[in-house]
Amino acid sequence: MNAAALQLYNLFTPTDDELTQRIGSGVVYGTVLSIQPLTIETDGRIVLSENFLIVSALCKQYIRTYDTHWYPSENPPTEAPLEGDHNHKIEIEFWRGLQVGDKVNLIMSSDKQHYYVIERQGMEGTVNNVTTS
Repeated sequence: MNAAALQLYNLFTPTDDELTQRIGSGVVYGTVLSIQPLTIETDGRIVLSENFLIVSALCKQYIRTYDTHWYPSENPPTEAPLEGDHNHKIEIEFWRGLQVGDKVNLIMSSDKQHYYVIERQGMEGTVNNVTTS
């Protein structure tokens, strides 16, 4: 490509900053102000009510309960349980629900009327709480 063609190309090809200004960034950052009803304040200082929010599963509490069996010998019994067998329920909280003060990542819809709450910031995917009974 010769120099004149390159100048013409650069004249009509927007930079990343220009594209962001034209179409706006789809990612918005916010802070949870309240849970009932859910309200989130964006970094642009817009307060969004739950009517404008769609909350992903990663921002809803998810608890799973597992039945576990512990056997004193190496091989589990094939018929009746042996003396000393233990049955436990383990409850694992994989994701906690949103809490006041949580920093969240949102995606703005193309019509700018709805926001999808993707995740809490700093969510490393660790198990939050394990209880046994």
